[in-house]
Amino acid sequence: MICGLAGLAFGAWMDVYQWTLAARQDLDTYVAVAGTSLPYNLAHAAGNVVFCLLIGPAFLRALARYRRRLEVRWERTPAPVALGVVAVALLLLVPAAAGAATPAQKATAYLVKAQNKDGGFGATAGSGSSPLYTGWAGLGLGSAGWNPRDVKRPGGRALAGYVVRHPGSLGDIGAIERTALLAKVAGLSPRSFGGRNLIAQIQGRRRHDGSISGFVSYTAFGVLALRGAGVSAGSSTVRWLVSAQNSYGGFGLTRSAASDSDMTGAVLQALATVGRGRGPTARRAAAWLVANQNGDGGFGMFKGRPSNAQSTAYAVQGLIAASAGGAAASRARGYLVRLQRRDGSIAYSSSSTQTPVWVTAQALMALQGKALPIATVARRQHRRAAASSKDDNGGGAAASGGGTSGSGGSKAGGGVAAGQGTAPGEAAAEGVGPATTTGQPVPESEGTTATTLAQAAKQGATKAPEPVPVWAAILAALGLIGLFYLLHRFVLPRRADVG
Repeated sequence: MICGLAGLAFGAWMDVYQWTLAARQDLDTYVAVAGTSLPYNLAHAAGNVVFCLLIGPAFLRALARYRRRLEVRWERTPAPVALGVVAVALLLLVPAAAGAATPAQKATAYLVKAQNKDGGFGATAGSGSSPLYTGWAGLGLGSAGWNPRDVKRPGGRALAGYVVRHPGSLGDIGAIERTALLAKVAGLSPRSFGGRNLIAQIQGRRRHDGSISGFVSYTAFGVLALRGAGVSAGSSTVRWLVSAQNSYGGFGLTRSAASDSDMTGAVLQALATVGRGRGPTARRAAAWLVANQNGDGGFGMFKGRPSNAQSTAYAVQGLIAASAGGAAASRARGYLVRLQRRDGSIAYSSSSTQTPVWVTAQALMALQGKALPIATVARRQHRRAAASSKDDNGGGAAASGGGTSGSGGSKAGGGVAAGQGTAPGEAAAEGVGPATTTGQPVPESEGTTATTLAQAAKQGATKAPEPVPVWAAILAALGLIGLFYLLHRFVLPRRADVG
């Protein structure tokens, strides 16, 4: 009986661990996790009972012999005192465990440290800056609650300013779409970003069949960029994207390519922005992803391929966008956590650490549970001004600061267009300040950007998934103490002689 209960207790403990990796730490999520693992937990408990029946008596006799030989002072120490010491030790450990940095906070801190003085990011910390890696780093940090105009090292330049100065190839539609998504996060206008109208450039690549440059990838990210800017994706573009679905439900790089996790996740995010995140096309795509999840919880780019962090991140974001995350997304996030290295970066796979900045940025969005397009992040000075206004007015409604998107902006596309009320160009990107409706930048007061992202990340101030609730840790500690007492009281009864 006790062995069976011990097996169930172990299963419950593991369920709590899996629950902490889920997108939400609520009762519904715990019930889903516990229900999924219930058959294994029952089998584990039954195995414990069989094991105890077979060799339990001999095992207990052996333990008793070892106890008589080795125990010296246990009989003189009252059991309640010993249990009290254990309880105090465990409870002292609970606050430290609850306050430890989460995987998302560690990944954020790694990206902050990897930034170069020019504001950009390279493939690895210390390597030369590139628009590709800088753009993805900005999206990843945006998902953690940091505006690209505020991301800069002490004495360095802002991330958004680097992208304005180095927009990438004028002919690379992928770079254009990525930059438009970054402009959304920064609250800058994609219609006048460094002198370029990114929206017009995307629309100019639309073909007569509705696709963007004839690729599923460019079409999906084009829809994301357009909807992030509050622009219609176009009915012909949505129809073409839906028609590109393969017979099994997935999407490939092109209409004739084999389905892969990256493109399927990207299309799911695009469909969500046009209100089709729960339609039949999205349901089939989400089912294809879940069916092709590997045993380690991750996703490979193609069916049957080894898992990697970037394909897993795409899959998680797609499932979240389609409201189909559940246990599959939780397992995938657990896979990403297991790939995290001591410096906070996320490895590409169990056997490769390539392009850690790029990989970590994409994984961070998945760990934060954010799908593209990432909503506009309020500037740090706006947050301070809103807090000050609330204090001065005795708790009134805080000002939005112009940094948040409208309701549904990242899902059905109903949000305010990115960049409204902001001054275009490098001046705004470099942190001169928010612009008035006349387009003139308002200078910031001295010292408003003195607290850098690196300092905030070090202090654990980045927005991240909530840590394990203290009450859950306390309940687990009490359960462990109770189990220890039962074993001491009934399984190994005290003997008068000590050998």
